[in-house]
Amino acid sequence: MIDAGCAGWRNFEDFKDRIIDRSKTSILAMLNIVGSGMRVANMSRTPFDMDGEATAKMALRYPGLIIGIKSAHLTVRNGPRTSRR
Repeated sequence: MIDAGCAGWRNFEDFKDRIIDRSKTSILAMLNIVGSGMRVANMSRTPFDMDGEATAKMALRYPGLIIGIKSAHLTVRNGPRTSRR
């Protein structure tokens, strides 16, 4: 089973201890680029808790467990608009 990025670099080790290590099913993980992962809805939509360096460091600590990085669903306000045709 693959977790789709619930945890970020700030809370991955807690997620690992509470979920992955206790699961009867093998779980691999995508690491969320947002430090708090998907736990705090508003933070996952802003760049303030995104840290590429901290994300990479955590991913390198668990190379057989973290198999990729999940990018956040970032909403850009007042940014470029696309036209529909």
